[in-house]
Amino acid sequence: MFVWELTPGAEPAKQAGEFKEGRLRFFLLKASTSNPLNEASSIRVEAFLYPKSDEGVKGRSFSMDRNVGGGGMKHELIDLLCRKSFQYSREPVFKLVSGRMSHFYVNCKPTTLSPRGMFLVGHLLFEHLRDADITAVGGLTFGADPVAFAAAFTSELKGRPIKAFSIRKTQKDHGIVRWVEGDIQKQERVAIVDDVATTGGSTIKAIERARAEGLDVVQAVVLVDRQEGGLEAIRNYVSDVSGIVTRDELLVRWNEIKTG
Repeated sequence: MFVWELTPGAEPAKQAGEFKEGRLRFFLLKASTSNPLNEASSIRVEAFLYPKSDEGVKGRSFSMDRNVGGGGMKHELIDLLCRKSFQYSREPVFKLVSGRMSHFYVNCKPTTLSPRGMFLVGHLLFEHLRDADITAVGGLTFGADPVAFAAAFTSELKGRPIKAFSIRKTQKDHGIVRWVEGDIQKQERVAIVDDVATTGGSTIKAIERARAEGLDVVQAVVLVDRQEGGLEAIRNYVSDVSGIVTRDELLVRWNEIKTG
């Protein structure tokens, strides 16, 4: 995916020309939309990808559809989560890991492992991380893995590479014994991520294991905050904690879909 900013409110045809995005160069051939761009506009783009040198155009043209602006991407992610990963019941019929019954069911994997979900999660998480002065992002396998990998992939496209790592649920007992897998060294500044936070237990476990391996955990981000005390619990271990989507936001959209 190749993403760049177009000016909201402007006619896209007037913005054709050469663009740079991180280490990539490309030439916008054609852009079309039914209305002048706004935060949530959908736009179709055709472009040529340039090589890193200035020796003319190589490769092939490509096209893509995208939402312009972080707000548009978040709205689309909420919609995708509601369709693939979220359920609500008036009666508490969903059993949590703790054994407690809940009105809400959240399984982010159908979303985070889908192509469009990876695209949206990667870009939205990268925006949370880009100013954090970190070198890597990861969390407890398996829920955190597609979230961290999507952000790392996006970071390279954006020209601000952030590595990904994964934290084991059980410690490796052969070769080099360790909790953390990835191209990462002690004392690196990292962010811990998770796909969902209820009590915050898995995120806290990831923070503790990362620190046991000598990593400097400075931030935590969860994709979905169930708003059941998880973020507050995580703040006892790291001060910079945030969620990308809340349970309330999902419930509003879920109700719209069901009644629409």
